[in-house]
Amino acid sequence: MTKLECSVWNNGGTGWGLKVLGGLEVRRTHFDRAQSPIVVELDGTPASFNIDKKSFWTQGCGEIISAPLRAWIMKHGLTSGDPVLLEVLKPYQTFKAMPHKVRPMKEN
Repeated sequence: MTKLECSVWNNGGTGWGLKVLGGLEVRRTHFDRAQSPIVVELDGTPASFNIDKKSFWTQGCGEIISAPLRAWIMKHGLTSGDPVLLEVLKPYQTFKAMPHKVRPMKEN
């Protein structure tokens, strides 16, 4: 299964989401504006996200944002910049979000 690298995004206030990393090339390869909204599974619960918006397709943006995603981020104790993987379940349509926190190495 393909996994897309993302990071937790915050607008400096109450807006939380996931920034799809890799720029426009990754978004053009794995998302189709005509198939908006996409579905992202958050701990087994599907949530819809609009990707048919200018900001998702501009070079510097690429965030998916919603209240259910904010709750998921908080539930997992994630903060801005933390890594998250989006597993492609059904190309262009269905994804699964997975926290990808780097665990500290144990000292010997």
